[in-house]
Amino acid sequence: MYLHLPRRQFYCHQCKKYPTEGLEFLEMGRKFTSRYEEYIYEQVKEMTVEQVSCQQPLTPEQVQEIFSKL
Repeated sequence: MYLHLPRRQFYCHQCKKYPTEGLEFLEMGRKFTSRYEEYIYEQVKEMTVEQVSCQQPLTPEQVQEIFSKL
């Protein structure tokens, strides 16, 4: 399942930039929700990175990155 989350941008008159609205369940610059990353982390504790990447639509590198981050 994929979520398409439109994020609002606002214009800041002081800094002349367009900051993007933050979401509490999605870190800036990340493609996956915190909850999904926690799920992947728990899966890697029980299986290998390769096994998890076969079960999920992720590459082994993405799985390893999530595991290393948490």
